[in-house]
Amino acid sequence: MSTENSLVYPQVGGYNETFKMSVVAEVLSGQITQTAALKKYGIGGHTTISKWITKYGRNKELKKITKVSMPNDKLKIKELKTRIHQLETVLADLQLENKSLNKVIEIAEREYKISIKKNSGPKLFLNSSKKTEE
Repeated sequence: MSTENSLVYPQVGGYNETFKMSVVAEVLSGQITQTAALKKYGIGGHTTISKWITKYGRNKELKKITKVSMPNDKLKIKELKTRIHQLETVLADLQLENKSLNKVIEIAEREYKISIKKNSGPKLFLNSSKKTEE
């Protein structure tokens, strides 16, 4: 009999937190699947490990991460949010300016019957080479 199978694990509600957290760590690290862990450790219930992951795994780690902060972090976050707002305002202004200028060009082209917008690169190149040949 292998030592792994000789370990006796409680079947109902008797698992200690250390055991649960070690199983969760194994599963989250990819060392073992939930199904394999159920069989390996003789854990009853097909959703038991999923519940442990919710309690001890990803969610708990996320809570720990959000609680960790340095005194300057709040100030830095506030400064970054202010900077984002400033950049969004500048972007909106530039987009409005761009639309306005395009509208002015469109009106000028229509009223004066001229082409103001630049042609694409290859067309300019072809036109300029014809002029030099003449």
